[in-house]
Amino acid sequence: MSRRTIFRTIWGLLLLLLGGAEVLCSVAKAQSTPAMPQRDTLARAIEERQRATHLWIAPHYSTALLHPLQYDSSLSQTIIALSSRDNKGRESLSEGTRQTPFSIQYRSLYHLDSATSVWGNASYTTSRAERVAGRESADYSLTAPYTSADTIGGFLHSEQYAFSGGYSHSFSPLWRWGVEGAYSAYQKSRDRDPRVLNSVGDLLLKAGIGYKWHSHTIGLEIGGRIYKQVHQMSFLNPKGTQFVLNVLGFDEYSLRFAGNAEAKAFNGHGYSIGLDYTPIARQGFFATAYYRSLGIEYTLKGRNELRLAYLQTHNINLTGSYLSTPCPLSWGISNSIELEGRRGDEYVYGLQEGIFYPLVAVQRGNYQRYFIANDLKGLLSLSTKRDRWEFLPAVRVEALYSKRKVSKAHEELLHLSPRLRVHYHHRPKYIPNLVVRAEGLLQHRFCLKEQLHFGALPEDAFYHPFSKKLRTIVSHNHHLQTINRTDIEASLRGEYLLPSARVAICMESRVAFQHLLGRVAPSGWAAVAGILF
Repeated sequence: MSRRTIFRTIWGLLLLLLGGAEVLCSVAKAQSTPAMPQRDTLARAIEERQRATHLWIAPHYSTALLHPLQYDSSLSQTIIALSSRDNKGRESLSEGTRQTPFSIQYRSLYHLDSATSVWGNASYTTSRAERVAGRESADYSLTAPYTSADTIGGFLHSEQYAFSGGYSHSFSPLWRWGVEGAYSAYQKSRDRDPRVLNSVGDLLLKAGIGYKWHSHTIGLEIGGRIYKQVHQMSFLNPKGTQFVLNVLGFDEYSLRFAGNAEAKAFNGHGYSIGLDYTPIARQGFFATAYYRSLGIEYTLKGRNELRLAYLQTHNINLTGSYLSTPCPLSWGISNSIELEGRRGDEYVYGLQEGIFYPLVAVQRGNYQRYFIANDLKGLLSLSTKRDRWEFLPAVRVEALYSKRKVSKAHEELLHLSPRLRVHYHHRPKYIPNLVVRAEGLLQHRFCLKEQLHFGALPEDAFYHPFSKKLRTIVSHNHHLQTINRTDIEASLRGEYLLPSARVAICMESRVAFQHLLGRVAPSGWAAVAGILF
């Protein structure tokens, strides 16, 4: 039995178990809770998840402890989505010129009683990225700048299975605890030269405890992460001119392979600590602080597991918000700060001696990257009996600085991005079971500062073509970040509550345009259909 068949069999069994659990929970609820009519319960649950005021405070409920407290109502949903994004001339070549993902998702949050909640998610996603250049491994945003790259490039097909679930319980009037686990497994592959196969497993576990203090809940969460990726590349018909480069950043690399097959691995371990301060009434002052650390070892498999590099990443997220929700006018303000630092140690080996490669030097901190972003957001919501308008202005400032210590190569970027998002919700008078939601986004990015500098070319002229090719890719990606551009997005969503009042169906479509270099062109679209119950 093939690996793909096994994955699909497991996926079907899990969906069957989730569906059975949902039926049992629904029966238990019907027998134990004489609550409000089903129509009002389902309609309220859907409305909770579509209000900007609830989406606004979502970052403060990301922990396992507080996640179920974001909503009063239980809701399950199955979503099917198909989308396409044109990246040509707009995004980094490492992401390809076009991405076309298709996904099936199941999400459920169920309040067993006033003290206990459970939730779970399951999804399957398949995607195709066209004309990827400059990287062949998966999760480039996680492992950058370390990756493998060949001298040809091409498309990458991916298939991902992801599962997560959590449990939260209040064991006294003042104390609450919660646990959550998530696991994703996926493959990225290409079935023509250069043939690529990336197999990835990512496990995340979190646990937290909270205490009610006056009108707020103070929560503390700790988490652990294990990440593994095996990257394999081969040529079925090598012609002597195809090489695999171990890219180290900018135009620097180590040439380790010019044959038929090669394998590398990324092994990562990390931890996280989070602190939340949230009001019980879901309005007032919110504060969240998160620290994450992840260390990834980049090794050459089949060559005595030689360590090529070790990348250490540190993230700090600080968010403070204030929300006021008196009817019919609600307003809020929020500011989020994101800090990230990366440091890469690289290992230099000599020529092969028997079955060994002698270690020549360890270049500590040869790669360094620093990123800071500040996102200031506002919210204004006005509701009437059948309509609701929501305005979400924001401005984001982000700065990036990366360098290589030995070659003196470095890159600088500074962006300013104001944006305005508008939501409109309408319930037709003569179709009370229908809700129509429209959304628009206008965003412009200004490049305030940019600089890109390379070091000297390698002394050996044999390496010049490869260095120049990498420089072309890096220069292209940098140039895209220096162009002022405008993004325009629009979406239309409808939800219809069936006469049984136990199930609702939803349909959504989205389109995106981008104004770049004096012209407007489509940049993506999406179609979504789902069942809510």
